[in-house]
Amino acid sequence: MWSRWRFAIGGAGVPGGLPVMVGLAARAGYERQWTSAGFRDSSRRMTAVWGLALIAEASLRVALSFLISPATLMLISPLLTATVFGSLAAWSLHRRSARLRAQRAVPTA
Repeated sequence: MWSRWRFAIGGAGVPGGLPVMVGLAARAGYERQWTSAGFRDSSRRMTAVWGLALIAEASLRVALSFLISPATLMLISPLLTATVFGSLAAWSLHRRSARLRAQRAVPTA
């Protein structure tokens, strides 16, 4: 059950597009990856980092709403969003490319 839920949420990263548009072969590949403990750990770590960062961003926004004027908050809000999501996206892409490089470096039996 969990792997199906995980696929529905995280399957957008599977080559081929959104989970609705992913073919059966891509889904089978994702399901195969999910059986790997390393892949599951990586997915959980990424989920935790994104979750904590978004909670921190929301907390910062609440704190700023009490400290600065609404007009100023409206001005810096897009910058805050771009900074948080840009940093998280860059980190995620870096982690993914490092994982792919490590997979390529492991000789197949």
